[in-house]
Amino acid sequence: MTSEIGRRLAKGSFWISSSQLTAALIGFAGSIVIARLLTPDEYGLIGISLIFPGMIPGLLDLGLSSALIRFTPLQDGKKYVYTAFTIRLFLAAIAGMILYTFSDLFAEALSRPYVSGFIRILSIYVTGFMIVESVRNILMGMGRYKKAGLLDVSRALLRVSFSVVFILLGMRVYGAIWGFSAAVITLLVLYPFYYPREYTKIGIDRAVLYSLFAYTLPLYVPILLELPLNYTVRIFLARYVTNTEMGNYAVSTNLSLPLIIIGNSLALAIFSSLPILIGDNERLGLVTRKAVVYTTVIMMPLAVTLLAFSKPITFLAYGPKYSLAPVYLTLSSLIGLLAPFGFYVLRAYFDATGNTQYTLRVSLVFLALYVPLGIILITYLRVSGFILAFIIARTISLIYGVNILRKKFNLELWGYRNLVLFTYMLFPAIPVLLIEYFVAPQPSYIKYVVEFIMYITILVFSMVKALRSSEIRELKTLSLELSIVGPMLHYIFNLLEKIQARIHG
Repeated sequence: MTSEIGRRLAKGSFWISSSQLTAALIGFAGSIVIARLLTPDEYGLIGISLIFPGMIPGLLDLGLSSALIRFTPLQDGKKYVYTAFTIRLFLAAIAGMILYTFSDLFAEALSRPYVSGFIRILSIYVTGFMIVESVRNILMGMGRYKKAGLLDVSRALLRVSFSVVFILLGMRVYGAIWGFSAAVITLLVLYPFYYPREYTKIGIDRAVLYSLFAYTLPLYVPILLELPLNYTVRIFLARYVTNTEMGNYAVSTNLSLPLIIIGNSLALAIFSSLPILIGDNERLGLVTRKAVVYTTVIMMPLAVTLLAFSKPITFLAYGPKYSLAPVYLTLSSLIGLLAPFGFYVLRAYFDATGNTQYTLRVSLVFLALYVPLGIILITYLRVSGFILAFIIARTISLIYGVNILRKKFNLELWGYRNLVLFTYMLFPAIPVLLIEYFVAPQPSYIKYVVEFIMYITILVFSMVKALRSSEIRELKTLSLELSIVGPMLHYIFNLLEKIQARIHG
């Protein structure tokens, strides 16, 4: 991995992940406060009301979000960027109008006609969100990860602050919902302060429309299929389960946000960095394979920690009344176990190299499995079935995508090395789970402390055995490029290097 790409990937990963993690922590803390201020049924209604507002922006994206990231760093990218951004402004207004106009219909589809007012309020949020998110994508493409991250943090802080204040003023669920819209309204007022001056032009360059959509449409076609089908499963879930189950699922989702955010940020950092290496297949392949190792070092320990300690994490944060959430959190964490097999790298490679037709194929395989599995498993296992359907479909579609990578690009991601990484990273959770479910199933803070110390000790030695000395040295070097957590990471990798040297010495 060259120093230039290494620094960009390290800084990008850090600023995206740290800012989104900060935003998630703000949202997590806010969710605890909001959940305690509202009743469980009221808290569950927030997630249900967000189902259609979460779907419409993706349906109207046209693949332009990815285009803003990919074309921004290119030498002739400006005309693509302002064209894509102008179209996104128009689509943002359309999205808000659709939600407001058809709010009653959407509420009926959820079997809860009383949420139509919430959806109308969220129409404001969706319009503002699409605009702010477009600016954020441009900033990431420019490599201004810090500024892009500040938008994430600001939006989360504003949303939580407004929601809590409105609830305390007696607005209850309406207050929590208004918090989303009030946050983006504030960011739109502050728009001139963070929009990059290099891209102030608004308009459509017809000369680039064909090449722009030649890139974006293969990305958009799977979204056009995936989102309605994906949300069909979600709507089926909302109609089939109770508000209490949805509340528990919302809690598990809140607790698994670090896994989701860090995984997405790593994929985005890889996606925004790989285009620089296009044309140099040898270096591109080397960076891609190393990206699998580095995402594994980050994602596997995080996923395994959530899996092993789902019960104490849930009960400490939200209390024992959310008794179903630990099961949901354990199942959701399984997605992180796919990191050693290229889960966070595969799509980034296809999209960054312009081979978006393969992204489409992988998505179609996922959908063909997820929708029928989701409907069947929800019927029998309810929320657990919903999560398992997602995990199974993602795993099989990953196998299909890696096979394409091997046949079409002569790039082998799988081998004995992947299995070694997977085994060593998973091993620390096994003793904890054995104690938790067979030796001492009763909850005890002392037991959890002992389990955690044992877990960390085994994890350190597992990483020492799993990682090569050259990989630890490179991770230690890259950590110096990071501010704030860089010195701490450097110390950790330096410690791992010393332990490894002593073991082999």
